[in-house]
Amino acid sequence: MTDLRILAASFFISASSAAAECSIPHFQLPPSDPNTTTFELSLDYPAAGSELDSFSTETDFRSDWMGYLNEVLAYAFEGNLENDFVVQDNSIRSWFHTPWLHAGHSGREYVHGLTRERSSRPNELQNGVDAFFQNWGVGFYNEAAAGTLGAIWTDFCNPSVDALADVDFPEGSVSFKVLFTAASEAEIDALEGAPTWTAHIHTQGPPCRREDPCPREERTVTLLQIDVAIKDRRATDTGWVFGTFVYDKRLSHLAPWERLVPISIGWGNDPEVEPEEPLFENIINEDFDGVFFGWDARPHMGWNGRANGPVDNPISSCVSCHGTAQFPRSDTFANILPSRLTLTDSEIRRVYFQNIRGGSLFDPDVVPRPPFQSDLVVPVALDYSLQTQLGLEQLCFAWIDSRPPFDTVASKPAVCPSRQPEAESLAAFRTMGLTEAQMAPLERFLGDIRDEPVSKDNN
Repeated sequence: MTDLRILAASFFISASSAAAECSIPHFQLPPSDPNTTTFELSLDYPAAGSELDSFSTETDFRSDWMGYLNEVLAYAFEGNLENDFVVQDNSIRSWFHTPWLHAGHSGREYVHGLTRERSSRPNELQNGVDAFFQNWGVGFYNEAAAGTLGAIWTDFCNPSVDALADVDFPEGSVSFKVLFTAASEAEIDALEGAPTWTAHIHTQGPPCRREDPCPREERTVTLLQIDVAIKDRRATDTGWVFGTFVYDKRLSHLAPWERLVPISIGWGNDPEVEPEEPLFENIINEDFDGVFFGWDARPHMGWNGRANGPVDNPISSCVSCHGTAQFPRSDTFANILPSRLTLTDSEIRRVYFQNIRGGSLFDPDVVPRPPFQSDLVVPVALDYSLQTQLGLEQLCFAWIDSRPPFDTVASKPAVCPSRQPEAESLAAFRTMGLTEAQMAPLERFLGDIRDEPVSKDNN
């Protein structure tokens, strides 16, 4: 990254280019006390193609999936756990964040840089607990992955179109995310004794609407889930392995941060497997049946037993959701199968649970959502990186709304579609090869996504 520096005010991070200087905030709302220690982004990306730290292991996830994931978690925790995930203090290996996740109601909070994830619906975290719970998380990328991010974000106000045309994270790229819930151990039995953080989050449980003020306050959040993603060529159908850990209170003899157990792994979508048949590319830890799944509101972790975590949407999966990562995002399916879409199981598998190779598009004929023009654009695949997708979206929304830094930076980012007049509504849908009868449920006005949760499956 060219001329990257943390400004003295500790609220903005900037990058200089020949065209203009672009400064973006580290987080969404600053604390009232300017002397408060706050989260700082790690965006000093290394140059792609150099000798970068990456993950490798001879352990094969197909034969020892728990052993494989435990090695990944140890790699992610080394140097981070003892520094409370302030990655700049890690003396063992470098880790990085993605920019532009500060924006909107769901944007980064100032204590740990958490962004709002999908909210847990009533009875999802525990059977009989009829309440919404907000969830928050922060993600990190190793050096191998950061080389690709740095090629994209050469300028925070004008990412590289050339780099976006060929996004391909190298072998050994790792990202991980720690996810916390506003639910307490008094509300959810499985959280007894779990680690907690203080975070500046919303005062209410259900997601805020864009027009709402959506106030925040410092509250205690409790560790619930950790997600990991690894670029591994042995995942021949997708190139990626996704794993999820959950807190397990039954391991009370261990320190709280050591009570993390793999609950699922997926390296494909099993698109040919019929419901109730055994899956080959997804595995669930059945020790958590009755703890995090196994009741009416959550019969499985993911759709028909596919890999997911308790924070995630039960009609989705880690692999299927991340496989939709592209810019612009799919207007019909976004990152989650619409719950009101009536399709057969085979149609769902064909459309949403495809096996997408890294670099391939989920939806090649995108119609951009408002406030962008509705003419077709050429989308780019983001190799399973939803945080890159959301960062690009928030960049373009900031330009549309003339929000900082675009109150002073006049140039349109080359990657952003053209403006659409605010008064113009957009009604468009994608057919994805469906019949006329099957297309009917897809007809809808496409909503503004400025303030959608920063999540891999928002609905």
